[in-house]
Amino acid sequence: MTRFAVSILLCGLINHGAGAASFDCSKAATPTEHLICAEPALSRQDEQLADAYRAALKRAADPRVLRAKQLEWLKVQRDACGDSTCVMRVSAARISALGLGAAPDSALDSAFQEACPVLTQEARGTADDHCRVTASGPFGAMDNETFHYATYCLDSPHGEADRCGDSGIALFSASDGKVSRWRTHYGNSVNSYAAPVIHSTPQGTLLEIPIAVSGTGYFNESELFVRQDHRWIPVDTSPWAQDLRNRLPEGREAWKGIWPDWNTLSAQTPLWKPGDANCCPSAGSASIQLRLSGTRLEIESLQLSDRNYDE
Repeated sequence: MTRFAVSILLCGLINHGAGAASFDCSKAATPTEHLICAEPALSRQDEQLADAYRAALKRAADPRVLRAKQLEWLKVQRDACGDSTCVMRVSAARISALGLGAAPDSALDSAFQEACPVLTQEARGTADDHCRVTASGPFGAMDNETFHYATYCLDSPHGEADRCGDSGIALFSASDGKVSRWRTHYGNSVNSYAAPVIHSTPQGTLLEIPIAVSGTGYFNESELFVRQDHRWIPVDTSPWAQDLRNRLPEGREAWKGIWPDWNTLSAQTPLWKPGDANCCPSAGSASIQLRLSGTRLEIESLQLSDRNYDE
C-alpha cells in the first residue's frame, strides 16, 4: 500500500509494460499488491485507477483533502480485501467516484429508468409502466470504461405493487461521460438476480451475471462472458453441462444447480441415484475442472467419489 500511495500521491511518471500495475511489482509488499501484480485484469484496473486519481488531483480544489481520502480508501477498503473479486469491486467503485470514464449520476439514473420499458416489452410484449429499480451500482472497470448494473422488479400487471410478477437486470458501460446499455435479461417470479462479478482467471477475464432459479434446488442459470478485444463476448456454458450428464455412470445424476468457482474454473456437486429424495443425495460426488475453449466452456477433467463433498 505504501509504495502505491507514494507513487500516486507524487504523480510519478513511470513507464510500465503492457498490463502492468501502477507500481513496481518487484517491490510489492502487501497481499493486495501481490494479488494485483499476479492477475492481469487487476493490473490493468490498477493502471486505470492511477489515471483516474491523477486526473482528479488536477481538478481538485484542495489536493490535500483528496490525498487523505485516497490513503484512507487504500487502507480501509482496498487493502482489506482478501480476494480478487473484492479488489475488482471496490476499485471499480473508486474509479467511478474519481470520475474517469464515469457519467453523472443523472445520466446513470436516466439510463436505468430507460431500461424499464425495454424489459417489460421483452417480458410481456408491452412497454407498460409496472417497473421499478430495486438495486444498482458499479461492478468493474477496465479499458477506460466503468461497468454498472441495475436490477428491476416488473410489478404484477394486475397492480399488486408488493409483488414482482417478473424480475430483470440490465448492464451498462460508461465512458467519456456517456452511458450505454448493452445487456438485459428478464425472468419470472422464481428468478433472482445478484450484482455481476468480474473474475480474473488463468484462462481470461470472465464476467458472471448470477441468476438463480428457486425450486427444489437452487438452480443456476447465470450468464457468462469473456473479455476479448475490449468487449464482453457471451460464453456458451451448455457444452460442459451436457458433457457432465454424458460422463456420469448410469445410476448417478446431478439434480440441482451447480455453482462453479469461476476464479479456479472448478466445481463440485453431490450425486443422486434413483430413489433418493431431493434432500438426500447418496451416490457420492463429482469434482469438475473446467476449461475455456474460445467462447465455449468444457470439462477438462472429472473425478468421482463415493463420498459427498460436504461430508
